[in-house]
This record gives sequence, structure tokens and C-alpha cells, in this order.
Amino acid sequence: MNTALSELINAYLANYDVLKSYSKMESGSTSYAAASNLLCAHHMIADTAGLLQCRKLLRANEKLFSSFRAYTELFSVCVLYISGDPEAKLLRAKQNYTELRKHFSDSSMLSVVAFLLDEIAKPEQIPAIAERAKLLYKKMRKIHPFLTGSEDILFTAVLALSSKSDDDLIDETESIYKLVTPLTESNARQTISHILSMTDEPVEAKCEKLSVLCTGLKNAGIKYRNDLSFAILAMLSLLNDSPEEIVSDIAEVSAAIAENKKYQGIFGIDTKTRLTHTAMILSTHYASSNSVSGYLGIVIAVMAAVEAAEAAATSAAIISTT
Repeated sequence: MNTALSELINAYLANYDVLKSYSKMESGSTSYAAASNLLCAHHMIADTAGLLQCRKLLRANEKLFSSFRAYTELFSVCVLYISGDPEAKLLRAKQNYTELRKHFSDSSMLSVVAFLLDEIAKPEQIPAIAERAKLLYKKMRKIHPFLTGSEDILFTAVLALSSKSDDDLIDETESIYKLVTPLTESNARQTISHILSMTDEPVEAKCEKLSVLCTGLKNAGIKYRNDLSFAILAMLSLLNDSPEEIVSDIAEVSAAIAENKKYQGIFGIDTKTRLTHTAMILSTHYASSNSVSGYLGIVIAVMAAVEAAEAAATSAAIISTT
């Protein structure tokens, strides 16, 4: 393992421990893993005091069930912590959120999109991006009414920056959707089609790389979750042109973090979840901290964490009523 990757793993584990100490209320390990990787992408090791200051600011400005809190509070706090100017960062994100709310219903994802737009767009672009994102979202929902959900707002916002026409974007995502269907029958297909459509590489070539990656993982005996976590693998296939290298790196990183006690024993993090965390680490490794693709890779991980948290909350509610 090269030195840079080894140092990244150590930083990831250090951040994970700090975040777990700072907040013990997250639903599942993926929230901590996603936030840890966000910090690592910016070459930072968090400190509890700084995180608490950012949480105090967030809670002073946002109510308990705000989109910026609820299931995304840890992500929001870490974004504010990284920014160096939490007050200004939160203000810009809230302004972006206000523009998005003109076109979309409220959801946990909307605050994530608001923070992402602050990274990839200029303030004067936001109204047009939000409007175009809604048009793209409507087109997607018309084709896939049961698959299109709040998580797709993130991708429509990114695609809204494209110079391609709306119809060309939709046609490309649909072509990819059909080609990746043999790889997974889960709802992740639509998310994957959005991710792969973010580059100008030929559709068949992008899908083939993902297919080779999946085959390589299977041949190596590496089992991955056939859900939204699968989308992180799609992002890896964009960030690294060698599926063989990705498979090798996944095996190496997974084995390395498996040595940590949080991934061991009956009550430790399970093998498939460890693969998801491994893919997050590699998305950080393959992309620089100021890379849109790299940042989006982290946001996809956060999206998976939010969905897991929402699912856990729903299950708990159902259990409590039975």
C-alpha cells in the first residue's frame, strides 16, 4: 500500500473515533464513515470543541426538524467545521435552500444539495440551476414515477450545470439505465445512471467499466450491497480508469480497516458495510479535495447514510406501534 493511502486510512479512523465521541446518536456506522471521509477529503482531523461550536451555531439557527438537522445534522456540522467561516457558509447554504424550496418540497436531501451548490456554482447561478433541476426532475419522474425520489434532486442539480440539452441528458441517463440493469435490479439503477451521465465519455464505455469492476469484485470474492451503496462503486469507476486497480485497492483497504476493532466481532461493522466504507475512502483517495467529482462522491455516501437513518427511524416507528 502506498504511503498516501495508508495515511488516509489512519486519518479516516481517527476522524471516525472523534465523531463517534462527539455524537453517539447517529443511526448506523455509515453516517460516521461519510462524515469522516468528508473531513479527510479536506485533509482535516476534527476536534470535538470545534464540532461543538459549529453544532451550537446550527442549532441556534435551525429547528430540530429542519432539513439542515434531522437526519443530516452530522453532515451539516462537518461542512460548517471545514468551511473556516461557519456563519457565512450556513448563510449561503440557507440562501441556496430558499431557492430550491421554490421548486421542490422539503426533504433531508435539500440541505445536502444546498451545501453542494455552494461548492460547485456561483451565487448568481443558483436560481437558474434550481429551475432547470426541477424541469429535469419532472422529466425523470414522468419516465420513472416510482423510482424518482428526493435523492434525485442532487443529481438534477449537478446535471443542470451541463451544456447538453435537457432531452440529451434524459436520453443519456435512460440509455445508461438500460445498460446497467443487468448489473443490479435495485432502485440504485437510476442513481447509477445519473452518476455515469456526469462525464462526456461514451455511454457504452462507462457502463463497460462498471461491469468489469463488478465482475472483478465478484471474482475476488468481494460482496457489495445491491442498494444505494452500489452507487459509490459507480463513482469509483469514474474516478479511476482501471477497474482492476480499483478491485485491488478495495481488497487492500478493506483488509486494512478490518484490523480496526470497530470492524471486528459479533457487534462490529459487518463485511458488506465495510466495503461501502472502503469505497468511500477510495473516492477520497482518487480525487483531490477541491474536485467536484470527489466532493460528490462524499455526498453520495452521505445520501446513503441519510437513507439508512430514515429507514431505521421508520422501522423503529413501526415497531413502536405494534
